[in-house]
Amino acid sequence: MRHTTVTFHLYIWKQSNRALVRGRGNRSPFLFLMRQIMLSVLNFPASFRIVVATASLLLTSDLFAQSTDVGGKGPESGTTSSNSETATAAEMLQLGIYQEETAGDLATAKKMYRRVVEKAKESAKLAAEAQYRLGQCLLKEGDQDAATAAFDALIKEFPNQTDWVKKANEMVGKALTLLPAPYQSGQRQTLTMTLAGGQVIGFIGVGVDSGEFEGKSVWRMFVRRMINPTMNEGASTMVIDAATFKPLKTTFQHTLLGDSSAIWTDGELDIKMRDASGNSQTKTIELTTDAYCNDQWFFGFRQLPLRIGYKATLPIRVAFTGGNEIGLEVSVEKKETVETSVGKFECFRVDTNIGQVFWIADSPERLLVAFDGGGVVAKLSDVRADGAEEVLKNAHYGFQCRLPQGWFSMPMPTDQEDESNGFLMASTGMASSMIRVQKQSSLAEDAQPSADAWMKLRLQKAAKALKDFAPVGDIAPATIGDAPAVSASATFVSGPYTMKRTTTFAFIGDNAVEVHHTTLADEFEAAAATFHAVTSSVQF
Repeated sequence: MRHTTVTFHLYIWKQSNRALVRGRGNRSPFLFLMRQIMLSVLNFPASFRIVVATASLLLTSDLFAQSTDVGGKGPESGTTSSNSETATAAEMLQLGIYQEETAGDLATAKKMYRRVVEKAKESAKLAAEAQYRLGQCLLKEGDQDAATAAFDALIKEFPNQTDWVKKANEMVGKALTLLPAPYQSGQRQTLTMTLAGGQVIGFIGVGVDSGEFEGKSVWRMFVRRMINPTMNEGASTMVIDAATFKPLKTTFQHTLLGDSSAIWTDGELDIKMRDASGNSQTKTIELTTDAYCNDQWFFGFRQLPLRIGYKATLPIRVAFTGGNEIGLEVSVEKKETVETSVGKFECFRVDTNIGQVFWIADSPERLLVAFDGGGVVAKLSDVRADGAEEVLKNAHYGFQCRLPQGWFSMPMPTDQEDESNGFLMASTGMASSMIRVQKQSSLAEDAQPSADAWMKLRLQKAAKALKDFAPVGDIAPATIGDAPAVSASATFVSGPYTMKRTTTFAFIGDNAVEVHHTTLADEFEAAAATFHAVTSSVQF
C-alpha cells in the first residue's frame, strides 16, 4: 500500500512537472507536491526515504533545466520558452524562492521575482512579496543602493499590502549603512546664511558633545538657528545613542513655530507639542521600523558612505509637526569645489527629494561645508575643536569679546558702513547675545547727549515694536568692559515664549556700544552670570 502511494505521488509529480514546463492546464505549486511526496514516506525505512528524496530532487532539477527564465531558451525550440509567459504568478514566485533559497541562483531568482511584479494585476500580494524578495536578493549580492530602491518601490507601489510594506520599511532601516562618527566631542561649526544675492540674514550653529544618558553612551547634538535676531530663533537638542545613531530624546524650540519634546523607543514615539499660540497636545506614534530625527542629519550626512552614484532613503520622523514620516531620498551624482571663508573644500554634492542640497567634504573629518535650503544658502564660516577658546572680533571698530564655552558666534556685517553687529548663541536653550557698535554721531540727535538719553529713546521704540513689552525695574548704572554704562531690562512675548532681555549702553570714545542678552524669562537668572561675563569681556 505504501509503495502504491509513493508511486502515485511520483507519477503526479512527474506529470505536474511536464505540465508546468509545457504551460498546460491548472497546476499547483511544485513545492507543495514535493512536501506531499516526502510526507507520504515518513514511515518508510531510511534507505527508501533517501531514494525517494533523491528522485524528487532530480525531478526538480529536471524541471529547472527545462524551464527557463525571462529571455531564456526553450527546451526544444531554441527560442524563448512559452512557460515564462503562461506560468502563473504563484508558480513563478515559487520558482524564484527555490532559486534563491535552495539553488542559490540569485540572478535567476531576481528574474522570476521581476516577472511576478510585472504580473501585479494577477495578485498584488504575490507581487509585493516578489518585490520584497528581490530586495533581499540584492542585499545578499551586496548591492545596498539597489536593495533600498527595491524596498522603496514596494512601499510606494503596493501601499495596501501592509504586511509586506512593514517588512520593507524594516529593511530600509537595516539597509542603511553608517560610518563611524567623524566628529569629536566639543566640535562646533557655524554656517552663515545668505540670500541668493549675498545678503547675510543669519547663521546656524551645529555642535556635538559626548555624554551618558540612562546608562548609554550618547552624543548630545545641538542645532541653533537665528534669522533677524531674537524674532526668528530656534534651538534643537538631540540625545543620540552612540552605538546605533538612534534618537533617544529630542527637543525643539522656535519663536515662530512653537516647541516639542519627544521620547524615542524601539516601538513608540511619544511627543508633546505646543504651537506658536501656546496650544498644547500630546501624541503617541507606533514605530514599526527605524526612525531618525530630522535635525540629527546635520551630523548624519557626515556618516553616510558617500560616493559618486550613492543613493539611499533616510527614514525620518519630524516630532515638532506631530511625528509625520518622511522618506528623505538622497543621491550623489558628482563632486563640487566649495569655497568658504575658512577654506576651499572638495565636496560630495548630496541632493534630496525635497529640494535641499548639502555639500559634505571628501575628507576624514567629512565637515558639513554648505547647504542650500531653497533660496537661502549657508556656508561654513567657523569650525572649532573641543576646548578651543573663541574670541569675537571686529577689526573695523577694533573691539572684541570672549565667547562662553561651547557657544556659537558670527560677526554680522550690515549695509551701513558706520555700524557693525556681532551675534552669539548658546549651544542649548534660547540664550543669545548681540553686540552692536556704531559711531555716536550716527545716532538720532536726541539720543546723543548721554547713554541714559539713548536708553530712554530705545525703550520707547521697543515698547511699540515688541508684543507685551514690560520694563523690569529702572535704568541702572552698569559697565561694558571697563567703561561706564547704563542698563535696563524688560520682558516681551515672542511666539509661545515670554522672553527677558537686558540691554546695556555706553559711549566709548566716539563709538556708541550696545550689548543685548536675551533668553526665556524663567531661565534668565540661570544665564545671568554667563551674560555678565560676555559684557565684562568687551574690549576696545
